[in-house]
Amino acid sequence: MDIFLDGPLVFGALGALLITMAAIAYGMTGTPTSQVAVLVAILLTIGLIVFERVWETPREQVTSATNALLDAIEEDDLPGVLKLIDPAAVQMRSDAEVLMPQFEIENAGMGELRIEFSGEQNPSEATVSTQKALIKAKHLKSGMIGAYFDTLELQIKRTGDQWLFIDYQPSTDWRKNANRLDK
Repeated sequence: MDIFLDGPLVFGALGALLITMAAIAYGMTGTPTSQVAVLVAILLTIGLIVFERVWETPREQVTSATNALLDAIEEDDLPGVLKLIDPAAVQMRSDAEVLMPQFEIENAGMGELRIEFSGEQNPSEATVSTQKALIKAKHLKSGMIGAYFDTLELQIKRTGDQWLFIDYQPSTDWRKNANRLDK
């Protein structure tokens, strides 16, 4: 069902087909009933597209949460980052609190996201991964500029109506490299 709700294209195409069929019937018969069918088809298409835009699938929610995290990182907004991390995710919160004040983030983004859910009908956990994470930062003490451009995997879980990050795995341990800059 999520495939229908992940974009307006499916409902738009089905609506266009329905409108076309109703218009053909109207063109052939010209009856008031067929005219009403065209109007109903148009209203139904508009309604389905509006519904799709309002309803957010779990995949869209996870994508929004990931983009919000990257935006907060890019804006050097530590409180904003911490709001998106589960309070029980002690290591991730600690990394944010220790590492973010050491750096001025110039750019944070991810390439195409791959989102895998825990397999449930109504998923409560997901893994977000990408091959092209980019975080470009300037170390405040040394002035060195560096970039992380590699694989990144984020674990996220639904808490109430919000998706919160619980862990991450970079392919390179940036904790060690960041600690070396302070020496």
